[in-house]
Amino acid sequence: MNLLINPFKRIAGWKALIIGIFCLSLTALIGKINHLFFSGIFNVSPFPHTFYEAFYAQGINWVVITLVMWIAGKIFSKSKIRIIDVAGTMALSRAPLLLLVLAGFLPFFPGDLSDYYKLLIFNLICILLFIWMVALMYKAYSVSCNMKGTRGVLSFVGGLIIAQAISLIIFSTSILTPFASDDHRGNDIETVIPEGQTINQTADIVIEAFKKSEIKTVRAYFDETMKNELPEMKLRLTWMQLSLQLGKLKDANTNVNSQQRDNYSIITIPCTFERGKLNLQLVFNHKGKISGMFFR
Repeated sequence: MNLLINPFKRIAGWKALIIGIFCLSLTALIGKINHLFFSGIFNVSPFPHTFYEAFYAQGINWVVITLVMWIAGKIFSKSKIRIIDVAGTMALSRAPLLLLVLAGFLPFFPGDLSDYYKLLIFNLICILLFIWMVALMYKAYSVSCNMKGTRGVLSFVGGLIIAQAISLIIFSTSILTPFASDDHRGNDIETVIPEGQTINQTADIVIEAFKKSEIKTVRAYFDETMKNELPEMKLRLTWMQLSLQLGKLKDANTNVNSQQRDNYSIITIPCTFERGKLNLQLVFNHKGKISGMFFR
């Protein structure tokens, strides 16, 4: 039982680092198979990704939490702190995530974002495992940085908040995220707008792509500026958050009139989801490519 609550009295340093990296690698591998992506210290998202993205995400989250806690320890602790101890214990403290991805093999794992009841059960499991992970992180911080009491708790909580904020910034932008856009891999889909295709017809294609969560197809109609400003990862996360909040996209009326503003055409598409309604506003340039996209 003590190993489940505080394994760091027996496992620390290089031993903790090796075991921790092994658990992180398994988490990345199984998470890729089960389509569970860790887009932050405390964020897990159900959508497909590559093996490279899976390992990269685990590495980023581990490095961020390690550096933040090491810096917090250097500032607030009076003891000598070794970064290897912080890195090892923080890696091992994320071991509960391995159980989380293994849960993807169980019958209650939601196969679709619209599977509300299975999603609810899975979210409850996520909460419990994240609570366990935080408890292990605190023990790791307490042992590796020799921090206890009020100072230890407050500096740890502050470190968690900062680490989560940094990880969200990394995964929501292209900063330090080479896989955030297909532009970085050189295989971005490029679609030539056929002569005579109206912006309403393009909007139809975009809506159908959103229904199937085919984000690459949506981005294929972006102009170059839009591709750079809205990377694939950021658009995936945005669409996933909308799906979790409103459910599956059921219907959308693309037969709407456009508004002209300078050299751009703007259409506002009423969208009906399972649990609400939302407007999708698309801005088209003179070539029929999407130069702006807003959910209102």
